[in-house]
Amino acid sequence: MSQEKLDSLRLIIQRADEHDSLLGMMSRVAVDTFIQKHSPAKINRNQLVDQITQDIHRQISALIYQQEESLIGQKPKLEQEINFSRNQRRIEQKYLQEKIAPTR
Repeated sequence: MSQEKLDSLRLIIQRADEHDSLLGMMSRVAVDTFIQKHSPAKINRNQLVDQITQDIHRQISALIYQQEESLIGQKPKLEQEINFSRNQRRIEQKYLQEKIAPTR
């Protein structure tokens, strides 16, 4: 995977929890299209959007992680930046998980 593709993936998941984020918009469009096409009864649109956002975020994070592993060996100077990026993604993923967790 090239650096450009890696940067594109990072851009997609950036600010995933915000309403105007790229990932959030993609999730909302997908859910709205599904709802319009199938008209499911008793569906919680916001919860479905949040779940899809979290799932895509997790999958893209895994791809980024794999690419970063190969970069660490090739470019040791990037290790601090990669560690910071990984910490940010872990925080975002935890927040997204808490957002969709059922309330008691």
